[in-house]
Amino acid sequence: MSTMPAWAETKDQIRSAPAARRDPMGAAMAAGGLLALASMAPEAWSVASRGTFLNPDDAMRAVEIRDFMAGQAWFDLVPHRLSPDHPFVMHWSRLVDAPLAMFVWLFGWVMPAAAAERAMRLTVPALLFLTSLWTILRIVRSLIGPRAMVPAALLTASSFELLANFMPGHIHHHGIQVTLLLLATAALLDAVGPGGKPVQGAWAGFLAVLSLGIGLQNLPFVIGLVSVAVTGWIVAGQRLPRTLAAFALSLGGGAVVVFLLDVPPQSYGEGACDAFSTAHLFFAAGTGVVCLGLAIASPRLPRAWQRLAAAALGGILVILGLAICYPACLHDPMAGVDPLLRQAWLSGVGEALPLARLIVLSPAEGIVLLLTLVSGCAATVLAMSKADAGRRGPWAALLLLAGIGVAGTCWQVRVAASTCALLVPGLALLVLNVFDHMARRPHRPALLVAVIVGCLGNGGGWSALALPMRVLATPHPSASRGSVSICFDPASFDRLKTLPPGLVLSTIDPGSAILAFTPHAVLAAPYHRNAYGNRVSLLALAAPPDDAHAMLRDAKVRYVALCRSSNETAETVAAHPDSLSAALMAGRTPEWMTSVSGEREAFALFRVD
Repeated sequence: MSTMPAWAETKDQIRSAPAARRDPMGAAMAAGGLLALASMAPEAWSVASRGTFLNPDDAMRAVEIRDFMAGQAWFDLVPHRLSPDHPFVMHWSRLVDAPLAMFVWLFGWVMPAAAAERAMRLTVPALLFLTSLWTILRIVRSLIGPRAMVPAALLTASSFELLANFMPGHIHHHGIQVTLLLLATAALLDAVGPGGKPVQGAWAGFLAVLSLGIGLQNLPFVIGLVSVAVTGWIVAGQRLPRTLAAFALSLGGGAVVVFLLDVPPQSYGEGACDAFSTAHLFFAAGTGVVCLGLAIASPRLPRAWQRLAAAALGGILVILGLAICYPACLHDPMAGVDPLLRQAWLSGVGEALPLARLIVLSPAEGIVLLLTLVSGCAATVLAMSKADAGRRGPWAALLLLAGIGVAGTCWQVRVAASTCALLVPGLALLVLNVFDHMARRPHRPALLVAVIVGCLGNGGGWSALALPMRVLATPHPSASRGSVSICFDPASFDRLKTLPPGLVLSTIDPGSAILAFTPHAVLAAPYHRNAYGNRVSLLALAAPPDDAHAMLRDAKVRYVALCRSSNETAETVAAHPDSLSAALMAGRTPEWMTSVSGEREAFALFRVD
């Protein structure tokens, strides 16, 4: 075994290595895939055998795909059974629905419709995870060498934060966004590195704007990718104008294509801030024009400071244009959410919590995530400091993107998955060098020490250390709001499915599953644009029975469904002991309602007479 540290391994050494060592991609993919499969087998079986939805967004995405395949128009993104008397347009994209529907259609040639949908829900997350794993391994091979690929695969497959987006059945857009970010990052690192080709820059620009069309959660990372492309041009001088031009044309041109596919003609003048709109077309196309201008002007900007000044001026122009034309989109995209919904619902959604708030509400979970990010960033900084001149730039780019991810995680913890993926290369290098260092001391358990270091670089190791704290600490209910409960079990809806179709009032989280498993319409579901339905749900369930009766009558509610094990129900009962929810949970059914469920059923069901 070589005693040379991994960060000193050169490309010449890699090329001269035996074939098995030179490209262990197959072994690394197999190791990562098998480890991930083993950890997710129970969820896969639940989806395959019973059709379980592990997340409200997965259920809602299935409903949207079914409606699309049943003939709902491409630009019609209104969920017609959700708050039917006060319809709204979902902020999601057909760019996700279309490929998922294609998988259902393909599987439908050889199996019944329900089985085809389950097959799609198992296949798509697996393909996305394997694509993400392959992309991470590509980055690792480029920055470190082939020896780090197996450790990187194992780190990827044992990262709780990352795997959460690729669980069996997960068909919401988060997994797709992580994959697109990794693909764009890999392409751009290749494009700005030695020997990079313009086509790689074009690929990075297209993937970046495609991710914006699907959802805006990658917007900070897209800004980071633009920064990497421009910084590479500033530093490299005349070597990268064609690459920057290709990136610019793909970013701007792709934005136009995505806009035409995402936005209906009647909405061209709207500057929505929570979904791809004219405002984001302005940003992407404007950035593309600026970058193209920089590339064209390269011969007249021979010095680095001149290129830096030109880039800064271009960035200021784009930001100034956004501030003038779409000032609201420079602030929180959720700023327009009803204050009641923000306080009583959105502020308690687990994935939308700031990291500091998560640490307060669920110390074990929050501290594990914090330690994961800190250790990963430290490993990446160490890797950058030890890298040779040719690789220091890509490491710095990776660190920049990871830093953006850490800042995003401090705002909303949902960003942690992408961040942890970007930290894998640095951790893999650390593990490899610890192993090499310990291997030179024959009395030291090198493999064990390397495994321990690797585990402490992701959620798995820190979670094991935090297990006593998890057992002793009781997390605040808000920390887990939106997580799977017994009321997402398909059997929980058996009674409700037998009732004649009508409008159901429930707490917010189960609304998507009610739509997915029953023919009923619902008032509430966990989507911020559903202002009317969610507001009625919160107010009616917290109001005294007589006041609630008037609200339900005005909203044309036919059934009330309360999940007995729901945190939402428990919080409402605790905060409003005289409410309709409290009365129903205590068995005090008002005279204007009739119970239609048994005492042991997951849902307490009532018909409004």
